[in-house]
Amino acid sequence: MNKRNIYIFGGAAILIVVVGFFYVRNISQPSYQLATVKRASITQEASASGSVASPTTINLQFQSQGKLAYVGVKVGDKVTSGKMIARQDVSVLNAQLQQAQAAVDAQLAQLDTLKQGTRPEQLAILRSQVASDEAALAQAIQATVDAIKNAYTVSDNAVEHVVDHFFSDPHSSNPQISFLVGDSQLETNVESKRLLAETVLTTWVKDVVVLSASSNVNVASAEARSNLSSIMQLVDDSSAALSKAISSQQANQSQLNQWMTDVIATRNALNAASSALTSAMTGQKTALSALDRDQKSLALGEAGSTASVISAQQAVVAQAQAQVAALRAQIAQATLVAPVAGTITQVNGEVGEVVSPGTLVLSIMPDAKLQTDVNLSEDNVGTVKVSNPVRITLDAFPGVEWRGVVSHIDPAQTVIGGAVYYKTTVVFNQPDIRIKSGMTANVRIETGNASSTLVVPASAIQTNGTSTLVELLQNGRKVSQSVTTGLKSQDGMTEVISGLSEGDQVVIGD
Repeated sequence: MNKRNIYIFGGAAILIVVVGFFYVRNISQPSYQLATVKRASITQEASASGSVASPTTINLQFQSQGKLAYVGVKVGDKVTSGKMIARQDVSVLNAQLQQAQAAVDAQLAQLDTLKQGTRPEQLAILRSQVASDEAALAQAIQATVDAIKNAYTVSDNAVEHVVDHFFSDPHSSNPQISFLVGDSQLETNVESKRLLAETVLTTWVKDVVVLSASSNVNVASAEARSNLSSIMQLVDDSSAALSKAISSQQANQSQLNQWMTDVIATRNALNAASSALTSAMTGQKTALSALDRDQKSLALGEAGSTASVISAQQAVVAQAQAQVAALRAQIAQATLVAPVAGTITQVNGEVGEVVSPGTLVLSIMPDAKLQTDVNLSEDNVGTVKVSNPVRITLDAFPGVEWRGVVSHIDPAQTVIGGAVYYKTTVVFNQPDIRIKSGMTANVRIETGNASSTLVVPASAIQTNGTSTLVELLQNGRKVSQSVTTGLKSQDGMTEVISGLSEGDQVVIGD
């Protein structure tokens, strides 16, 4: 073989090796499915399905305890939105409002006086008022002390002279009910609470014996509230046990009836003692506030009418005006008005009856809107709030969309097939005669939105323990990048709050 042929064959061999190298390299080079990080708008929604239903009844209740002074409707009455339908007795609040308004007038007068300069006669009046306030506070503290002692006496009487009548060995470590109870668990509860009452009364009496106006009355009041609650629970459970009592030789029906009468009477006495304690504590707080206010007024008067003193008095005036506003708010809360137009479906309570906060007083069936109840899974409900906007579609009307809002989310869970859900109510914004109760409704609740934010496909997001990651393609290689994510849309996009820049290439599949 001559040299020319050798060169030809050698060059061909080199060419084959080079081509083969690049061919093999290209075959081994992995390919990735990529997505570009871009800015876009994103809306996060929670989806669920349910059935159209008539509006849920709206239950109305007062926010504080009070006596019913007016009930202006009965079951079946139609009411308009904003109509006053019930009111508590606000005579005491009105009197307090008059006093508070008088205090505002007094503080305004004091402000005028400061601006003019305090006279010796005015200082004498202020000192007299402070002395009067001090005496009133001392009386209020003593009233609280008396209320605490009375609470103990009533509690001790409730246990020793009422409950113990139907216990054997009530002071032992194992007190036993002396009549037959048709509920063994209830019987055990009563007996354990009688044992607890023994400890409560034993400790309480030691504190009550040494209690005086010079004691820490606030601590003693808190103790008294707690102890009263324990004794009330014992009496309530005892009443429940007597209601399930079985007449026997141990206790005939006549005896059981008498015990029940005694228990009811002592529960009323405990209620009265609790109310008296609350009133005494309120009076003490009011007296202390009055003293503090007038002491500040005196200090201002004695300090002279400097600019800072006048400014401080203006703050006192504002505080007094705030008290007036607070009382007016309480008076407003003592009035129930119809929140929507509708029909009264329930009325509980009569004029003169005392109603407690949270007690159902009136129920209204709204006229206008339909609603749908859906069950949201626990991983969705955390993002949903009352008043979130909702898009609603009905199977009966393909392609038609209605708008609504979330009106209620049950605080308690509903377990369906072992999974936890939360019943959520969505109301339609507008009535529509086409919509019928029972129709299948599909809702998409908007739980968040953002515009011009960075988004990537959800398939690009990975989790590793507590870390959230994406894989960037840099120079042909995958690089893990930690990110912080935000909203997630129904169309498979995820907001990226930090960790990426617009234009980055992220891997969404191999």
